[in-house]
Amino acid sequence: MPAPSSARPWLVRFVIACYMALAAGLTTYPWQFSKRPHELNWAVLPVDVVGNVLFFLPFGWLLGRGTALSVRRAVLCGMFLSFFVELLQMFIPGRCPSFIDLTTNTLGTWLGVWLAGRLGLGEAGTN
Repeated sequence: MPAPSSARPWLVRFVIACYMALAAGLTTYPWQFSKRPHELNWAVLPVDVVGNVLFFLPFGWLLGRGTALSVRRAVLCGMFLSFFVELLQMFIPGRCPSFIDLTTNTLGTWLGVWLAGRLGLGEAGTN
C-alpha cells in the first residue's frame, strides 16, 4: 500500500529541503563568520537538550513520512545536517557549537522517524 506522500514526491522533497534550509539558517544566525574556529561547548543545559530534540523531530518525521529511506539512512541525514550546522557555528562569533547538540539533534531526528513509522504513516524501513 503506497504511503500518502507518494502521490507528490516532489512536494515532500521540497518541504524537506525547505526545512533543511530553515534549520541551517536559524541555527547559524547571525551570519558573520570569522576565520578562527571557536572551542566546542561541553555544557549540558536541559532546555537546550529538549529544544534540540524538538527542533529536529519534525525533520525526522518528514524523512520517515515522506521518503523510502531506511531508519538508519534517515537518521544519518539528520546527523549530517546537524554536523554541518555545528561546523558552521564554529566560525560564527557568539554561537556555541557542541557535541551535545549534534547528539540531541540526531536523537530528535531518530524520534521523528520512529514516530512516523510507529504511527503507521511512514515509509522508512527498520534498518
